Amino acid sequence: MTEAVGRKARVSRNMRKHAGKVITARGAVEPAALGRVMMHEHLHLDFAQKDEIPFDLRKWDVLETNALPALRALKGFGCNAFVDMSFPPHRAEGWVYRKISELADFNLILATGFYREIELGKYWIHEPEDQIWPFLRSASVEEIEEFCLRECSDGIQSSGVCPGVLKAASSASELTPVEAKAIQAVARVQKQTGLLINTHANTPGAFKSQLLLIESEGVDPARVCLGHTQLQLVEEWDDVRSCMERGAVFSLDAIYPDQAGMVLRAFDAGLGEQLVLGRDSGFKVGYREFAADPRWRQRRGDSTNLAWFGEGPPFTCFFEKVIPQYLALGITEPMLARMLVENPRRILAVQ
Repeated sequence: MTEAVGRKARVSRNMRKHAGKVITARGAVEPAALGRVMMHEHLHLDFAQKDEIPFDLRKWDVLETNALPALRALKGFGCNAFVDMSFPPHRAEGWVYRKISELADFNLILATGFYREIELGKYWIHEPEDQIWPFLRSASVEEIEEFCLRECSDGIQSSGVCPGVLKAASSASELTPVEAKAIQAVARVQKQTGLLINTHANTPGAFKSQLLLIESEGVDPARVCLGHTQLQLVEEWDDVRSCMERGAVFSLDAIYPDQAGMVLRAFDAGLGEQLVLGRDSGFKVGYREFAADPRWRQRRGDSTNLAWFGEGPPFTCFFEKVIPQYLALGITEPMLARMLVENPRRILAVQ
């Protein structure tokens, strides 16, 4: 038996043991332990670092001083978990997530998987080599699949801290060849692990091409959450509804007045089970650096300026300021409970 075949068998056995539970940085937990869940956040997303190991301990000081109190404060709003959608090579080391999770008594659900091929000229993408993690260009579908399976088996960076979701991403309505290769691999991993695929699909039509490829690999659409899709809820409603009726879930970073009407429409159509919420906020390196110097480039190792990027205060702003805005737009408390509690519990459990 080859190492890859043996790993696949071991992953499948382990996942069967965790069926019905959610895999967090501290291990498998019952879905009821999650409370309210934010479905797309970032404890640590460092576009400057070249590699995830070794972790710069100066960034630990930032997380301990700023992120740790924020996670503790989230519990006061009934939020006991969020899905950390950071991706290689820009995550922290596995021990960082476990330690923060233990200190805060908070459930961090980590991702293995990959980001999109960013367009040349957008953000800090000055050269083709900057568009996507070079490993994805050179690796085969099988090698990408093996990378994710190894993280599911041995933990991210072989730390023993295992992912609880799979990340996929794309930039446009048509997948690039590299994006298609990565998404195909992630879909194959889903079939072997039962983990949720949580995607980045913020551009028009991206959710359709992602779901089409994922379904072609035999994945149940109910095991796919299509992220950053609040605009699509308005602009592509017929296609969104078709995907929802097949079982796919849509994750919204914001609800503005026109989108609130579509959320209400989805609930009226009996599709409230297909919606979850997040904010896509977190502690990051890259955005401020690029704003200060448009020549800034990623993966150059200047990764000590980890800082909160988003509305403040960190993470709790979602409950202190954003949720009241949703209520004022006509989103009801039972709808919020469905999107923040019931639906995440269902889709995050290993199946």
